[in-house]
Amino acid sequence: MGAMKAYEMDRGDIREAAIEAAHHCAMEERKDAMESVWEGCADVAQRYHNPPVVAAMLIKEAVTAYMDSRTTLTSIGAYDLA
Repeated sequence: MGAMKAYEMDRGDIREAAIEAAHHCAMEERKDAMESVWEGCADVAQRYHNPPVVAAMLIKEAVTAYMDSRTTLTSIGAYDLA
C-alpha cells in the first residue's frame, strides 16, 4: 500500500475516533476519549518519515472532526456545550 493511501486510512481512523469522542455526554468522558485520540496521533505518526509533521496534521484533523461533530450535536439540541 502506498504512503498516501495509508495516510488517508490513518486520517480516517483518527477522525472517526474524534467524532466518537465528541458523542460522549460527560465532559470528563470526552476529555479522556480525546486523550486517547492524541496518543493515537503520536503512535500512528511514528510510522511515517517525518513524525512531528504527520502528528500535527493528524491532530488538526482530530480537532476539526471533534469540533464539527460537537457543533452539529449542539445545533440540533442533542447535547449542551457543557
